[in-house]
This record gives sequence, C-alpha cells and structure tokens, in this order.
Amino acid sequence: MVRLRIVVWNCHGRLGEKAALLRRLAPDVAVVPECACPEVLLRRAIDLDVCALAWDGVRPDRGLGVLAFPPWRVAVDPLHRLQAGSTLPVRLSGPASLRLVAVWAMPPWLRRPRHAPTEPLADGLARLRGLLAEDPAVLAGDFNRTLVARRADGRLVPSALAQDLARLGLVSAYHQARKVDPGQEPEPTFFRLRRFPSPHHLDHVFLDAASARHVRQVELRGGARWMVWSDHVPLVVELALPSNAIRRGYTKSLGSPRDGV
Repeated sequence: MVRLRIVVWNCHGRLGEKAALLRRLAPDVAVVPECACPEVLLRRAIDLDVCALAWDGVRPDRGLGVLAFPPWRVAVDPLHRLQAGSTLPVRLSGPASLRLVAVWAMPPWLRRPRHAPTEPLADGLARLRGLLAEDPAVLAGDFNRTLVARRADGRLVPSALAQDLARLGLVSAYHQARKVDPGQEPEPTFFRLRRFPSPHHLDHVFLDAASARHVRQVELRGGARWMVWSDHVPLVVELALPSNAIRRGYTKSLGSPRDGV
C-alpha cells in the first residue's frame, strides 16, 4: 500500500510564521495558495522541513505553492504555463509517481492589473484536460466559488465547471465522504472576515474514480486556533493506494520537468 496524505490550506500569506501548524497536519504533499516564493519562504520557515517545493506567481509574497515532504518530491510539469496564476501542474515522485494539479481560483480583488491577466480556472483546467484524464490524478486547492452556481430560486447547484470535472471522472473526496452535493456542504472551509457561521466551502481535493475508492480519511481542521492564522481552514485527505493502482505507463517520458526547490 502507498500512503498519501494531502493537505490543502490557503494560508493567507506569511506561511513562514505558520510552518509549525502545517507540519502538525503531517502532510506528504501540501497545496498552499497565497504562499510566498521559495526564496522568501525557506528563509523564514526554518521548521518547515520541506523536501521539495514547486511555486509560481507574480508577487513574491502571494503565489501558489506545492510542498512535498520526505520521502516525497515534487517537480513542475512541462505542461505548466508560467504565471498562469490559477493552476500549477506538478509531478509527485517517491513511494509512487502521480500527477497533481494545484488550483487557486483568485477572487477579483486579488487580480493583478499591472501584469498579464490571470488565466481563468476553467481555461486552465481545459488546457490540462489530457493530464487530468490519466490515472492516477489529483486536483486540489482553493476553487473559490467556481464549483457552484445560484439558480433563480436561490438554490446552489453544481456549476458548469463542476459538471465538467464529473464528466472527466473526477470525484471530490469531501463530497464522497459526506455524501452531499456541491453547494450543500455542512462544513465551511472559508470564513470571510472571520465571521461565523459561514456558508463558504471553497477548498477541495478531487481524485480519479479508482483512487477515490481508496480514501481513508477526510478531515477539516476548524476552531479558533486556525482562525487566528487564516480565514481558510485546512482540508486533509488521506489515501491508501494499492501499489498496482499506480499505472506503469505514467512514468513514460514527457520531457524534462523543472525540478522543485
């Protein structure tokens, strides 16, 4: 069996001061929107003990990071478009090899007027569709409000993007575990202005259908302690994948990836 513990946490910046909190979650890989660039983060986060780090962004204090912890490593996939903003495809290696697409669907107030426009999340995922269609595949991060749409009667229903992910065969670990539909989540992951209660469930881990059958744990870390550090709470998904679930064909050459830091 191959154990893989995935953590999604929009850290709201200054991850160097929150490294101990992240380490307590015992991640094998962490998807961290609003993460500082490696030069800034590794200078400040002396307790992080990260093995490898992939990152992309325009602002050195606010980007999209994927952190791998021993014995796992991470490298940017050649399909990545630099400074796309909303997606970061990477290769995980170690006990197994698989692809992961990290997501940060930026809200409008974080867009960057002086730089190239952020690639819309739907466009980024369409560009990476072939990658996501291969098993095993992981899609994880802060999706903001892109997975739900509001009907005329006020009900929240799966958006066109959510329906497209379902057609690709991707399964939300949280929704599978809690047996709820998008827009009907009983537990929020985002507390705007730190206000309680909150209707916002924005952070997700999607898996290919075969991998989703091997989810062993889905947990949200809530409470006042986490609210001190970020307006998002961490989502933890743990898998126990059979060794034969990792397709040998994945390791065929796709070009040389750019190594993580």
